[in-house]
Amino acid sequence: PNPDGSWTISGRAELKDVEKALDIALPEREEFNTLSGLILNETEEIPKEGDQFEVLVDGLRIQVLKVVDRRIEETRVSLLPTEPAEAD
Repeated sequence: PNPDGSWTISGRAELKDVEKALDIALPEREEFNTLSGLILNETEEIPKEGDQFEVLVDGLRIQVLKVVDRRIEETRVSLLPTEPAEAD
């Protein structure tokens, strides 16, 4: 992890490896199996070289840091704070 508690992760990382590294469980998806696939599914557009943007999905904040040849090369991933369950 980075000092701020985030992780720098390749866009090519398999989601199962991301889950293991962050000790989380993401919803099952059949359409894709990489972090880039998750990001592209959410944004529904292919990034351009130099693009930097942020996606909030499945309890994660994913900042795209580096795009090369329309490929997501580097991301910074952090866990979004979870809201405490309300007591009855």
